[in-house]
Amino acid sequence: VGIVWYAIFTQYGYLNSILQGLGFIGAPIAYLTADTRYWIIIAIWLAEVWRATSIVMVVVVSGLQAIPNEVL
Repeated sequence: VGIVWYAIFTQYGYLNSILQGLGFIGAPIAYLTADTRYWIIIAIWLAEVWRATSIVMVVVVSGLQAIPNEVL
């Protein structure tokens, strides 16, 4: 999974290709360098939200399945 996120956020990765194709940026941005600490925090935050979403969904679905049919 880390390799996929790295491929998204590298200077010539998927995110830069999409943003350049849509015309939002003119030149590639190096998201994962020490000069762009703001983007590093955003990248870590996005990866963590993606990871945590699956855990939360498992808990929510199991909780919903525990509700008796009579209550619904």
